[in-house]
Amino acid sequence: MNRKQFKMPFSYSICHGEGKCDNQTDSLREALHIRTDLSADGHRPVYIVDSDGCTVDDFYTAEIFINVRLTVEVASHPDDLNVAGLYHVTFDPEVKAHDGLLREELAELALKIFDAHQGVERLPEFEIEVLDAFGVVLTPKSDFDDFGPDYGHVQKIGKPLLQSRQHKTTESLITKLGTARLEHQALVSALTEVEACLDGLGVAESIDTVVGDNVDWVTRARYLTAVALGRRKPYPERESVALWVGDRYSTDFEASTPEMREKWTQEYIALHP
Repeated sequence: MNRKQFKMPFSYSICHGEGKCDNQTDSLREALHIRTDLSADGHRPVYIVDSDGCTVDDFYTAEIFINVRLTVEVASHPDDLNVAGLYHVTFDPEVKAHDGLLREELAELALKIFDAHQGVERLPEFEIEVLDAFGVVLTPKSDFDDFGPDYGHVQKIGKPLLQSRQHKTTESLITKLGTARLEHQALVSALTEVEACLDGLGVAESIDTVVGDNVDWVTRARYLTAVALGRRKPYPERESVALWVGDRYSTDFEASTPEMREKWTQEYIALHP
């Protein structure tokens, strides 16, 4: 099932080292990918700042927005004339401290907060949707009642969002290229989300941590995701590297230090593109 998505009104700068911000994008997901790539290349620190000067962290990617669009030419009720727009929902500390809340539950709470603090007089004249930080429309869990409307605030931050180009492209893919292409796109999207979730977890990638009997499984998952997305080349077969090292250096690959095994592996990769 295709998920409706909007283009969010923010741009992102990906910075590293002493404040060098030479990568910009208007896609939060792409910004997270670039951060992952820079970290994998050894840059430290690597961080993302949005166009409002906010640092992107786990709290940022968990934020909730409400998009209110007018479906008629002019609102009929005077109190609704300036309601259309994009709203940012801020949850109280008690909500943020509550572990395990689903995005769908936060979406329901966001609607309650919006209704209590802003509200709409003539609902049929508007389309109201809850979005996550990536612009994806969430389906509120209507039976969620752990928190009431007093546990947050809303602030109008801009004009209502129009449907994103990405969603329109998805529809055109269905029409022109069929379900196979669409399924591939869905798989790439899923792998990309997995990649973002694994960002910064595990240890440094090496032939010891991702290939063999003593792998770090989180690191291996991060590595396999990057390979599947085409962001890096896979490691060669460990046995092939060991044979090559034995022939070239007359040395036991497995008896060497992890640092030397990785050094020789990279030499092997360079000579066997």
